[in-house]
Amino acid sequence: DCGNCWVGDSLTTTYELVNTGGATKFELSCESGVVSDGVLQIGQFNLQPSSFSLDKNQRVVLTGRYSPKQ
Repeated sequence: DCGNCWVGDSLTTTYELVNTGGATKFELSCESGVVSDGVLQIGQFNLQPSSFSLDKNQRVVLTGRYSPKQ
């Protein structure tokens, strides 16, 4: 749960991801999404980074932003 967000405002939440397996590359995508400058935009939601590589036990912080327009 990210909490409440009013129209015209934005809400940002971060998630720490840990790779417990082997080295790999991750690509975030969605049929209705657009990737630009490392940000995946899906309607009123943004996720970044949209791609990243992690070795075993490495971490990355994924940032999600919700900006309702209506």
